[in-house]
Amino acid sequence: PAPGDLFVTGRARLPVDEYELAATVDSEDEEAWAAALAEARRSAEVVETEVWEIGRFPQSGQLAVGDASGGARMMYVCPLGLEPSLATAQAVVANFEKGGPRVAAVRALVGETEPVRWRRAVSVPAWRRIPSTLITDSGVGVDSGTAAIVDAEGYLSMTHRQWTSAWASFGLRKAGLFDGGSGPVGVITSSGWGDGCYGVFWGLDGGDRPVQLVIDYGVLAEAPVPADQD
Repeated sequence: PAPGDLFVTGRARLPVDEYELAATVDSEDEEAWAAALAEARRSAEVVETEVWEIGRFPQSGQLAVGDASGGARMMYVCPLGLEPSLATAQAVVANFEKGGPRVAAVRALVGETEPVRWRRAVSVPAWRRIPSTLITDSGVGVDSGTAAIVDAEGYLSMTHRQWTSAWASFGLRKAGLFDGGSGPVGVITSSGWGDGCYGVFWGLDGGDRPVQLVIDYGVLAEAPVPADQD
């Protein structure tokens, strides 16, 4: 689904574990594999979803994404320029019967309109300069079980004491604002299935202006059906 379509309170199916399916079905047999995959998707577990309003933070024109446990070392700046604004942070959460809530995606809303198209976000390491020829699409690499969307300037100008305070105050929560004591600089959440690499996407309006930045943790296989249509 389009990343923005995940942010619905309702019900949605989980992805099929194709590695597990391949243990029982020969993936080289195209007809048998297609039939087994289609059936597995039809019978996949369905979970309830809920959109959480996390709060707002100022962004000064550029956002960054990454694993906030490493300070600047694991943060990547998204060089696509924005109009400074007060960004709204939201998460969509999948509620498992066993294990409780799991964050499926997080986003920063930086515009008033809905996206009309999506594209992978280009990002560059925050800690060093690199030639433009080496800039490529990048996901969020996670080693701490958390990922963040932050105002690049606000985050990278934090003192070590402010960063330590913000990291400690987040603790083991599922989602919250990243605030070192002088105001929030972004949003941080637990990262879906845990450590790994997750896709980052810009939502663009009709004039190709960015209005949303989303980290998709791959928890949901489809856009949720709204609760009032379930």
